[in-house]
Amino acid sequence: SWLDWYPVSPAKDLKKDQPNQVVLLGLDLVVWWHQPSGTWSCFADECPHRLAPLSEGRIDKNGNLQCAYHGWEFSEKGSCERIPQDSMDTMKCDKKACATSYPGLLWIFPDTDRNLAMSKSPKIIPQFDDPAFVDPTNFFMRDVPYGWDTLIENLVDPSHVPFAHHGLIEARDQGRPINLYVESHEAGFEGYDMDQNSTSRRCGIVSSKFRPPCLISDPEKNSTFLGLGTYCIPTAPGHSRLITRFPFRFPNQIVANIVRMQPRWMTHLSQNQVIDSDNVFLSLLESKVLLPRSSLPLLLLIHIAATYYVPAAADRPVLAFRQWLQKQGGQPAWLGTPSMLPKKGSRRELLDRYEQHTKICSSCSR
Repeated sequence: SWLDWYPVSPAKDLKKDQPNQVVLLGLDLVVWWHQPSGTWSCFADECPHRLAPLSEGRIDKNGNLQCAYHGWEFSEKGSCERIPQDSMDTMKCDKKACATSYPGLLWIFPDTDRNLAMSKSPKIIPQFDDPAFVDPTNFFMRDVPYGWDTLIENLVDPSHVPFAHHGLIEARDQGRPINLYVESHEAGFEGYDMDQNSTSRRCGIVSSKFRPPCLISDPEKNSTFLGLGTYCIPTAPGHSRLITRFPFRFPNQIVANIVRMQPRWMTHLSQNQVIDSDNVFLSLLESKVLLPRSSLPLLLLIHIAATYYVPAAADRPVLAFRQWLQKQGGQPAWLGTPSMLPKKGSRRELLDRYEQHTKICSSCSR
């Protein structure tokens, strides 16, 4: 089931004095801060009156969400508190989801069944809130012009880094054969980067972990670098959002304090460069790899064989992800079909940092 907790934004990047529009699994939602109760609420982004988007509304003096079109007001529980044109306030707003805030992030469960929501836990990386680790990015978020599945494929593929991110992370001449072994299970899979002389798959270093439905993590590499933690959020066909952190632990407190002083917006400049370097071709390739909605593993393998040529061990995590996706019932409806994908814009539009990052980042939009 795709009913699970998804982080939709760093809490610091959401405005508490006005409604915030978010999209999750194809659902248009409005997230807003109810000051009297000190909680976040999440509704369908439409007023039940004339379907105007509530994200275009305002927070009134009583802390209620007010529609900008006719002034209907809603409490944090979804009940209509006031209809200016009528004394009978009996309507309810459609509350599509549960919302909760864990350290640093706002999480959405795309259903109003609280018992079901409470039976599942957000996939949190504990070190994100550990003061021993330093991360001047303090969460980097960007909307990208390609789908959730393409984003995950890219993040579990280590061999693209020297070429797609040349000069930013590695250099092209550092490209090498990567002897990856993938171990799959119900909770996702791990990729082990094994030395060519390894005699046991367990001798390998875990290069990445996939924890459905949206977490990709690189475990701690050494005593200093924790590794990468990225949430891949499915928003709409042909679109997704990534939220990531890069925690470091420094034995020298002076160095740690200097790193903490680095402005958040400055670290986001380098992160945007990394996203820019493969944004265009990832957007253009995705319509060619949408899978048929079949649960038959044989059809999956036939499709991959016809679409990809993946002879190297470094490609195994990509195949493991596609096999996992097929076991979930194939292509989910919210992921879209080729005909549902938006028309791809120009190169300039695909690299539009303002629309994809700046306007949704509280540090970079100042």
